[in-house]
Amino acid sequence: MMKWRPFASLVQYRDYYEEMLENRKKREKPELSEDQVEEINGLLCSLKKGEEVRVTYFLDGNVRKKEGVFLRSDDCSDDLILDDLVVPFANLLSLSRI
Repeated sequence: MMKWRPFASLVQYRDYYEEMLENRKKREKPELSEDQVEEINGLLCSLKKGEEVRVTYFLDGNVRKKEGVFLRSDDCSDDLILDDLVVPFANLLSLSRI
């Protein structure tokens, strides 16, 4: 990557260079074991509206963590809905009460 650094000073290549750096940080989605899936499912079923939760999820090649207030889980669209975040069940990596 060092060989591409001089191109960052050229205006027409700056965006391309920044995109290359961002793509290097991305990784594949981690696979969950059956036990982890069962644990998340059990906690989802026992959560009540208004409880504080910590969510770890996968988005755009990055693992992200967020704390928020649980509102509901939507079985029709397969989403976990917090006060300011909607996470598809397929992207959930871990879930815990605070």
